[in-house]
Amino acid sequence: MVNSIHVPGGQKRLVFLLLASILAACASPTASTPSPLALQPAGHILVSITEPATGEAYPVSAGLSIRAEAISDSPITHMELWADGEMVETYTSPDERLSLLIHSWTWSPGSLGTHTLVARAYNDQGQAVFSNVLKIDGIEDPGYILITQAEEGDTPASISERYHISPEELALDNPGLSGTAALTAGETVIVHIRPPEAASTPSIHARILMKMNTWPASGQQMITGSASGSAAPGLSILQQGCNALLDIADQSTDEGGFHIYRLKPGSLLFSQLATLPAHEGVGPVYHTDPGLYGLYHYYVSSFNGSGETAGNLVSIQI
Repeated sequence: MVNSIHVPGGQKRLVFLLLASILAACASPTASTPSPLALQPAGHILVSITEPATGEAYPVSAGLSIRAEAISDSPITHMELWADGEMVETYTSPDERLSLLIHSWTWSPGSLGTHTLVARAYNDQGQAVFSNVLKIDGIEDPGYILITQAEEGDTPASISERYHISPEELALDNPGLSGTAALTAGETVIVHIRPPEAASTPSIHARILMKMNTWPASGQQMITGSASGSAAPGLSILQQGCNALLDIADQSTDEGGFHIYRLKPGSLLFSQLATLPAHEGVGPVYHTDPGLYGLYHYYVSSFNGSGETAGNLVSIQI
């Protein structure tokens, strides 16, 4: 079930999660580290995932309500939910006048291991911004216990087949049952229904993300060349030992420069890593991020006097 709340622009309310933690890196920082930005602004638009709390663990089949709130000084057109490098769903504002948009998606971990979720919001000026990062651990589903009654002619083997469990599993919960003897009609039988063994560690999506996975920003064509800023840059990454070489594809001729944003392992917020000057014409711009270890996420935005335009997000495991 999906729940949404729509509040007119005059009643703006937004709660932000401002938590951060730091994990060990390949090399200790030798220079000052940029302080995390609570939420990266693109003009005047902010978005935050407010529920559930980050770091919690849920069974792989659990249906979670992921709640996001976005606020802007101009109408918000839509929000996106992303999980493990895949776009889960887009929610479009039902009213073109809303400058506060609140929406809840239903999402399940689906596989064991840590999952990374982030929301992205867009306003009618073509500006886009990422939310705080939500970390959810998918844990083994305990299944459930079914208490049923044997039917006429039932045997342990027939009940095992009916509920897709092995006779050995049935015997664990019903030690009094003999292997092939017919059961009495109405006899109580306990059946432990276990979850399907389809989950992997990590999930296929997570394994793709742990490689060099480009995360295209849905709606990037909408913001490219918008009146609010220069064209969105492209981004790809090449690993060089413990370093990440960022290959930025300049697709604009009127940018004032580029901001590089990074999400470190264990962090909940993107921080601004570097600002690069404008590049003449279009073509590649390079930047090296040294001394890394773990899973990192990056995106680059171009900016000029009219605003800032974010490009795609790329992840790399070092």
